[in-house]
Amino acid sequence: WKKMLLMYINKAGIPDDSRLDVLLVLCGAKVFAVVEDAPSFDEATTRLDSKFLKKSTPIMMRHKLRCRRQQENESVEAFMSELEGLARKCQTEARNVDQHRDLLVCDAFVAGIHSTTIRQRLLESVDTSLDALCRTALTMELATEDARNLASITPTPVFASTKSSCFWCDGAV
Repeated sequence: WKKMLLMYINKAGIPDDSRLDVLLVLCGAKVFAVVEDAPSFDEATTRLDSKFLKKSTPIMMRHKLRCRRQQENESVEAFMSELEGLARKCQTEARNVDQHRDLLVCDAFVAGIHSTTIRQRLLESVDTSLDALCRTALTMELATEDARNLASITPTPVFASTKSSCFWCDGAV
């Protein structure tokens, strides 16, 4: 959204000191409420980014990259461009062999897990270590199993027992 706005502003020849005014004129009520008291255009765009752009976890970005498939009418060039764009959003850092192996296992674990509920929770996870993801999945699996077991148990009604005795002989009835 920011690139398009800047392209529009640049094409229109709007000076830097008027960019905020243009944003305020062009935006709708929701956006205006966020940026109306911003001191500068840059501050306004920063506020809009923090308010409206969804932050993805590193594991979610890698998952999107790994799961991206070429569309039926998409050219190889466009597909490669999309993959490169997704890869730029992935956090990269130097890793040793074991760390890289754990990363590959993490990604395969998330992509291959059967339960969509567990996969969703793993993709939301901020701690993307293999141990943390495995603990989360195991905990959710156990909780699901426990909930299923509890649902299958039908409680037996408990009645208060009262001793009855025969009126004539005082014997138990």
